[in-house]
Amino acid sequence: MTPTASTDRAVETPTMLDGWSSADNTHFDALISACALVAHVDGWVTEDERISASARVRGLNATSVFGVERCLVAFDALINRFDRDADAATERAEIAIVKLASQPGPARLVVEAACRVASSDGGFDGAERTVLLDICQLLNLDPATFGLVAPNGRR
Repeated sequence: MTPTASTDRAVETPTMLDGWSSADNTHFDALISACALVAHVDGWVTEDERISASARVRGLNATSVFGVERCLVAFDALINRFDRDADAATERAEIAIVKLASQPGPARLVVEAACRVASSDGGFDGAERTVLLDICQLLNLDPATFGLVAPNGRR
């Protein structure tokens, strides 16, 4: 991740996508699962939230690897699965995410993507932050890297 001059926050850069393949379903599933998990954290996704989250998914550099349309279709399908059975969808999403735990580069991209989706409604609320912390834990990543906790580990 590269800090930007205007925000000093990490942003995705095309070079960070090296090693990702449009044929790699592990990366694809983890990306879509993390984004949907964050979007659905409060138990529902309003039409405005869906539009905003979809726009964020569309704007992710990672979607260019997998295809924007493919990502949006999968994102909508997973949101619908959450609407039908949130517990089963959450379990399935976490299984997909944890498969990237041994791949720090793609894992960081997944957390960055989830952070962007979480901020689609103007910022992180407590539930979104908790899910982002859970995703970091599943991926063995330090949440301070993403500005989710203070550097000394305080939440």
